[in-house]
Amino acid sequence: NLNNNNISTIKQLAFINLLNLQNLQLYNNKITTIQQLAFVDLPSLRYLTLYDNKIQSIESNTFVNMTYLYSLQLYNNKITTIQQLAFVDLPSLRYLYLQNNELTEIGEYTFVDLPSIYHL
Repeated sequence: NLNNNNISTIKQLAFINLLNLQNLQLYNNKITTIQQLAFVDLPSLRYLTLYDNKIQSIESNTFVNMTYLYSLQLYNNKITTIQQLAFVDLPSLRYLYLQNNELTEIGEYTFVDLPSIYHL
């Protein structure tokens, strides 16, 4: 649980090799930037909470190859842009929360690889 801190950036490979991690909570920080591949190599992750931050954009390959990710909460941020292929190989993702952002641009093929999505 990393909630309610002053984290501003999540760097590439920040959580690498946390093989058994199932729930990662990063809400209510000051996150503005998530680098590509920041969440790579989290094979057991099911829940990722990033709401109530200041995230401005979702880059390509930010959320990639997270086979068991079930819920991704990105609401109440400052997201204006979601680049193409931001969500890649997320076969178990059912819930993607993006409300209360400032979306103006959604890239091509952004939601193409989400076969289990139920709530967007």
